[in-house]
Amino acid sequence: MRIKIDKRDVIFSKLVRERASWSCEFCNRHFEDATRGLECAHIYGRSRKGMRWLPLNAVALCTGHHMHFTGNPLEFAAWIEGHIGKANAETLRIMAGQTHKLSKADLEDIHQNLKAELKRVEMLRAGGKTGRVEFDSPYPERIAA
Repeated sequence: MRIKIDKRDVIFSKLVRERASWSCEFCNRHFEDATRGLECAHIYGRSRKGMRWLPLNAVALCTGHHMHFTGNPLEFAAWIEGHIGKANAETLRIMAGQTHKLSKADLEDIHQNLKAELKRVEMLRAGGKTGRVEFDSPYPERIAA
């Protein structure tokens, strides 16, 4: 079953790719802004809404490496642990086992927070900021744990 992509996913995907300065975080291949070939890859799938839009739960990967890691989950897990660190990987593993119910108000807050972060990151880029640009979690404080 495919999970429907919504307005939050579109913004989050752009933020993840922008954070990585439009480069694959595995092979460092660079892509021009908003071109095909660079994707937002979730570490734990989008079905887990409590972490679907969590910055720590996604990396920018070229299509080839995204497909490769999708077919090789153990290799992906090992690379992720090295990429984000053991402690962060463990945090994600624990969060993946939790269930969070999101209300319509929560979803709207997440959307507004993502929009604000994208605007902030785009302004930094327009001002000449290069390299990795982190963005804050869009989740309401009570969920962000």
